[in-house]
Amino acid sequence: LQMLRGELELVQDGARRLAVQLEIASLSRDEEDSDSAVDAYLAALTLEPDNERALVGVRELARAKGRWDILVGAFRNAPPTAENLGVLAEALRERQEWNELAQVLAKQIDAEPGNAEKAELAHSLAEVCETQLADAAGAVNAYQRALEFNPVRPESQAAVARLLEAQERWPELATAFEQELTTVPPTQVERQVGLLLRLGQLRRD
Repeated sequence: LQMLRGELELVQDGARRLAVQLEIASLSRDEEDSDSAVDAYLAALTLEPDNERALVGVRELARAKGRWDILVGAFRNAPPTAENLGVLAEALRERQEWNELAQVLAKQIDAEPGNAEKAELAHSLAEVCETQLADAAGAVNAYQRALEFNPVRPESQAAVARLLEAQERWPELATAFEQELTTVPPTQVERQVGLLLRLGQLRRD
């Protein structure tokens, strides 16, 4: 390790400096010196922000120590893949940085390939907007987006209806009930009747 650190004081080539930092990190981990390993991984990321080996190392070590600040700093500049954005979102949630978390969740929705994952993330974004940012309109939009990806998600359906009613957005509430009605299984007669009654009331008003 001492020889490698000495080499860093002499070498200027970026590729070689990167390789040395990664080797220092690996040897530090072998010696169970996680702080030095993290420092070396972070130094590697200043040379190559998308270095997968350094990102994985920081993720493993910083998460184990609950160093969410380190994770945020490292993954803000990482390639915006679904996995990297998920790590950043986790760290931001732990640090209660709600505004940036909302922005990251929106990016994560676009990055995720599957509709089930997109629906879950959109619902999570809506909850952040509603409970942490006091952004009712943003919450409605995100819940509605969740339903675009998973039209039968009952939590999102209920949340959309609740917020639209609270905001007295009656035409949109009627539309939400109509859309929900198309997703109710034929066996759930009581739920169908309840939605029809609510629709009838809205149309009368």
